[in-house]
Amino acid sequence: MRSPEAVEHRPGSANRNPAPETGITGMMKRSLVLIAWLGILTGIGCEAGQNPHERKGDVYFKAGRYDDAYAEYAVAARRASEDPELLRKMGKTSFLRRDLKGTRDAYVALLRVSPEEVDRVAVDFFQLGVAFHKAGDAVQMAAAFGCLFEVDSTYNIGEYYYDLADHFQNEADFTKAVKYYTRALTYHPEHDKVPESTFRLALSLEKLEKYRDALVYYEQYLHRFPRGQELDSVKWHLGACGYHVAREEFENGNPETALDYLSILFRTNQPRVMADDAWYLKGEIYLAIGRPDSALVAYERVLELNPSRTGRLALLSQERVREIKYGRR
Repeated sequence: MRSPEAVEHRPGSANRNPAPETGITGMMKRSLVLIAWLGILTGIGCEAGQNPHERKGDVYFKAGRYDDAYAEYAVAARRASEDPELLRKMGKTSFLRRDLKGTRDAYVALLRVSPEEVDRVAVDFFQLGVAFHKAGDAVQMAAAFGCLFEVDSTYNIGEYYYDLADHFQNEADFTKAVKYYTRALTYHPEHDKVPESTFRLALSLEKLEKYRDALVYYEQYLHRFPRGQELDSVKWHLGACGYHVAREEFENGNPETALDYLSILFRTNQPRVMADDAWYLKGEIYLAIGRPDSALVAYERVLELNPSRTGRLALLSQERVREIKYGRR
């Protein structure tokens, strides 16, 4: 018995398949079938390779509809939260919308999966900081530069260090003010804001009670800008810092060094409201190093500054004068 295949393919058999069509008609039918399959396969490939929301977001992005583009990308991200390309698009779209939080969220996520993108991300944060500065939004400027330093702490923002430091000094965040004034003066020492920033740096250090460091910059201001607009204020603060350091040195058992720092106040004759404090401290220092005559002069100067003899230092100085002249009672 022959196999079914043999019967089926035997020439002249009634059960055989019809002969394939030939000619132009057959070729056209085969082409149409092929095109249909290619369309199906292409559609499947696109659907697998890119989320439809992402494709729609791309369309909106190209049209400059960034809010709509971001909304579509955000939906797409629910299914592909670690797709670098999608995160890159979300970050760039947020950047163009001036949405700092969205930019940060997308770029921080991007750097977790693609750390090599740090340079591109840093540039966008820098440009955001500059844009906010030009718009007069110091808070957002500081936040944008903060994001920049978060991803690249060595990035040099140039002259914008001055503006960043001013912002933090105005906000009474003196630690950050000191940090950025120091960078500004180091990287751009020829800027026209150097005099003012030197003063503000010293003032920030003084607010942090870092009196010795403040003295360095106050003295620097006096020597470099003898006709500077802040000259009177510098002299006032210079004398005050000198007094604080002198008192600290005296309390630490360094009377001679204390006298050197105290001389700063007498040299500037500022601040005058601290003159009686300075003379009293000078009397205490002289008394401690065994120079009672010099101490007596200092205490009597305190009394001259307080003719009513009612102030605390006046009463203490009177007691010291009696001790020196007549011995302890």
